[in-house]
Amino acid sequence: NIKQFITTIVEMAKENLDTLFIAYTHLQHAQPTTFAHHLMAYANELRRDCERFYDTYKRVDISPLGAAALTTTGFPINRQRTAELLGFSEVMDNSIDSVSSRDFVAEAAFDYAMLATTLGKIADEIVIWSSYEFRMVECSNAYSSTSSIMPQKKNPDIAELARGKSTVAYGELMTILSMLKAIPHSYNRDLQELTPHLWNTVDNTNDILKIVHGMVATLTINKERTKQLASANFATATELADIMVREKN
Repeated sequence: NIKQFITTIVEMAKENLDTLFIAYTHLQHAQPTTFAHHLMAYANELRRDCERFYDTYKRVDISPLGAAALTTTGFPINRQRTAELLGFSEVMDNSIDSVSSRDFVAEAAFDYAMLATTLGKIADEIVIWSSYEFRMVECSNAYSSTSSIMPQKKNPDIAELARGKSTVAYGELMTILSMLKAIPHSYNRDLQELTPHLWNTVDNTNDILKIVHGMVATLTINKERTKQLASANFATATELADIMVREKN
């Protein structure tokens, strides 16, 4: 899960506090940093992804039971008690809203789409970093394959597949939002079509999470190469300018 991935990243960062690395803007050499610093950017992104799920849960953890078809029931039910028995924290206030609202589906799909964005970004950087031109990392053989014709190649196929599959959540989110658009209150049969799209979003993104977690955990860092890149192409020019200002005014 996300928390386990964050734990793995933090442990890797602890081991790379002194591993020189080059930071990029516009995919151009910007400033030297450490690999730990870059890894912790991932950790912070994933933390926000995790926080979004916790926040969404507050709007999922509400019982609609007792709304009946749409105008409640004449039977003397105890909605608070049924919510408690089912494990909900509270009940929905309006029965029409209870029957027709599916915004929690869209919100959950959005949370997964944002998580997929983070995972796709990580996968994309692994593809770039493992190229011959960069040579900053090497993927484990378990997450690589050879070319179908060129025997010298080691392709980051799993990173590419993860990057590609990260877009599935976007399509499902747009489908869910399109289904919800302009549906009148209260229940419409369209609403039952939402569920398969949510499950596909959940299953696909959870698969990518496991794959990217394993891929990052087994990366080999080419520390000599990252040190070389961090020292090249006037990467320290900004700090030199700052020193001139601070010390020489």
